[in-house]
Amino acid sequence: MRIHQALLGAFAQMLPDKIYACTGGCEYRVSQSGYDHSHSPAKAWVQPEFFIETAVGGFPDRAGSVTKDS
Repeated sequence: MRIHQALLGAFAQMLPDKIYACTGGCEYRVSQSGYDHSHSPAKAWVQPEFFIETAVGGFPDRAGSVTKDS
């Protein structure tokens, strides 16, 4: 996602009337972890959660759009 945004930023400087604006994505990660003591020895566990919000930036002739995934 970050590589995509960097490339679009570079292309937008070269072709401002052809390339849409930066996507303005948001990356957010939360992790929880602990030990399950119902097993002997205790088992470690990890639960990652990812939330990604992406958008398509505005075009020279129209507005962009927003999508949300989780």
